[in-house]
Amino acid sequence: MDTQKKIDALYQDLPEVFSLKNFPQSEDSNWIILSPDNLDFDGLFQELFESQYFAINNITFSEPLFDLSVFGAKIKKPGSPVPLPKGDVTPPPDALAFYLPFHEYYPDKWGIYISLEGIFILAQRLIKLYPTKNLPDIKYFPKIAMHALFYHEAFHSAVESFAAKLELTHMKKIYVTAFNDYYAKTADKDDCLEEALANVKLISKTFDYINNNVSEKTEKYNLLEALLLYVKGNPPGYRKAYDIYTNQQEQEYQLLFIDNLMKYAISSNYRSKEIWTMFTHALTPLIRIDQVCYLINSKSMIWNIVPKHIRSIRYKELIKKLKKLKNIKLQRQGNGSHVIWQSSSGKRIPIPKHTKDIPVGTVMSILKELNLNMSFSQFLSI
Repeated sequence: MDTQKKIDALYQDLPEVFSLKNFPQSEDSNWIILSPDNLDFDGLFQELFESQYFAINNITFSEPLFDLSVFGAKIKKPGSPVPLPKGDVTPPPDALAFYLPFHEYYPDKWGIYISLEGIFILAQRLIKLYPTKNLPDIKYFPKIAMHALFYHEAFHSAVESFAAKLELTHMKKIYVTAFNDYYAKTADKDDCLEEALANVKLISKTFDYINNNVSEKTEKYNLLEALLLYVKGNPPGYRKAYDIYTNQQEQEYQLLFIDNLMKYAISSNYRSKEIWTMFTHALTPLIRIDQVCYLINSKSMIWNIVPKHIRSIRYKELIKKLKKLKNIKLQRQGNGSHVIWQSSSGKRIPIPKHTKDIPVGTVMSILKELNLNMSFSQFLSI
């Protein structure tokens, strides 16, 4: 059974454990959401790093990568975005990516969102922290940065998955109450084991990726050193991962973390934390790396380079923009998988809905049919 069907089943039988919210994005937002299939990742970052305008050490981002106000919560939650630090302060993973839990964003908005700017920022940071001047192929750094951000956020997914397992057996809310309360109590402190262990996964899983993709042994361990130095420079909570990883204490702290969660969730009081070794798959994420979403703002400093590397956009994204431009309205189901929409001028246009992604060529044909004389880049900026 795939992940979505599992969550559907949970919602069907235990809707009371969910606390649903609207997706944190206004209708006039400039954010564009892309799936991995939408984007030529390698081509984009190759151009970014080859561009003189975006020369390494010559670009800074002083504004938050995400509009934090739309998240609304004053109490910090696991995986939620944090402000991008000013100056040369090391940004934690949650300033560059975030996780939306299915307990709040069911059915289709939950998941891991990674900023393309965030990948670029972390790649730059890793280059700066690389222990020698003899850098490996520059193409490795964006991919390593992307994997690092994914594995950090995937740990937040794993914690939510653990809560869901407990909700099935105890038939009550646990994630949006006890687990979130525990996180809020420890946030911004070195007691925040969720962020520490998420960064341990960032190190260990990303190093697995490095091991499988970088052939030179010296480069492998230099890249690991850069990752460790990045984590060591993170804010309180996140930075504790450096000591946990280098002292090989992941299992010890993971058992302590589970024990603390269980005390908050069900008031457990076992004599030994080792009892939780019985929970062999307690912290298993429900999301894969090919299920992430990339975010890019059309007002971003790197926006001008992005559109040419986009292969397709989402059906919902296309419809949202056409509503703004031509006030299109749904008419009826067309032949096969097409839906008939009508513009304010009365022009009817069939739009394919057989897939969630619409190729760029199809988008441009639709724009031509609606007499919209603009480039794909201009359309995305609407």
